[in-house]
Amino acid sequence: MAVLYLSYNNPMLPEMMPISSLIYQIRPGEDNGPWLMLLHGLGGDEHAMSLFTRSIPAAFTVISPRAPIAIEPGMFPGYTDRGYSWVRSALPPERVSFAPAIELLGDFIRSFKRVPVFL
Repeated sequence: MAVLYLSYNNPMLPEMMPISSLIYQIRPGEDNGPWLMLLHGLGGDEHAMSLFTRSIPAAFTVISPRAPIAIEPGMFPGYTDRGYSWVRSALPPERVSFAPAIELLGDFIRSFKRVPVFL
């Protein structure tokens, strides 16, 4: 299984490149196969979900974006001081705190020519 690390300005596979500021990892699948997007949790990054790609059929194109907020020491006391987050607020986050991430992910998804499958 080959996993390609791509960012929005990588010249590889231009037909798959979104117009987005999110950094992501992609495992290409079959040309007309389904897409699957895997989102990491608090403290993860675009590589955190690669463990699961081994169990996903090769027909799927698997995309794992990195959350946009770099965690700084003291940002989430008692949880983690590194990695990335989809929210800025301390845990438990309020539903409204996810709005910027949801909007960013929506733009990310729309920038692809095909729509991923979400689980």
